Amino acid sequence: MKQLLANSFFKNTFSRSFTFTSPCPLQRGIFSPRKSHFESYKRIFWYLLFFILLVKTIQNTNAQSVSYYPFNSQLSIATNPTKVVWMDFRFQMNSFTASLNTEPTLMVNLAYTGNANFYVGGGANLGIVGAIIDNRKLVNGYFGSFGVRAYPFKEARKVSINFELSPYVEQDGQSGFFRAWLGVGYHFGGKNN
Repeated sequence: MKQLLANSFFKNTFSRSFTFTSPCPLQRGIFSPRKSHFESYKRIFWYLLFFILLVKTIQNTNAQSVSYYPFNSQLSIATNPTKVVWMDFRFQMNSFTASLNTEPTLMVNLAYTGNANFYVGGGANLGIVGAIIDNRKLVNGYFGSFGVRAYPFKEARKVSINFELSPYVEQDGQSGFFRAWLGVGYHFGGKNN
């Protein structure tokens, strides 16, 4: 009983004067014990504002194509990819909240065939959520894109197979890597080749 009272006294007395941080990054996030309530609410506000702006941006771009790249866990929402110039917004899936990255990309179609379009483009890898939640840098890196969207199925002309090569360089220019994307997409509207 004395030990129980001593433990209770220690927790109630000293836990308020010291900040204990968890070594596990999974337990950190919006409601981190190191932040005051005001900071937590402020971060939630910015997170919700980002989400609302993201939804409005997608609505205003008249999204006409959705693709998923399963090997890279990327969701892509694009304007009409059969036009000469189009935008592609990629969102990293299956990741911790603070590690979610968004990649807005400007694409230009170079050539069209009977059932495919070839394109190039480039953009930036943005860590918007990480910048809001954990005060990380906003721009993680830059990349180029060279790809093809093929519509091989005569019965399902709106289904596409996407393949893309994408060199990526970190923001500081010190390192980079070569990415490859393989995915499937669906073209909602507009004219298909």
